[in-house]
Amino acid sequence: VGLSAGPLFAAVFTVGSEAIDDSDHIIYDATGALLFDQDGAGGAAAVQFATVDPGTWLTADDFFVV
Repeated sequence: VGLSAGPLFAAVFTVGSEAIDDSDHIIYDATGALLFDQDGAGGAAAVQFATVDPGTWLTADDFFVV
């Protein structure tokens, strides 16, 4: 799946331990891990691409896709 260049759409961002639906491609979990899940809630595993301090307030508005 390719994400469109520009601001990250809120529909592709979720906070939790895993993707909830097929549109969740960026996941932020309680440990501070940021993960990319190519197929959302499908069978492919998410891949961690960054770590922030746990408890950091993040929303889709904090991301810009290049």
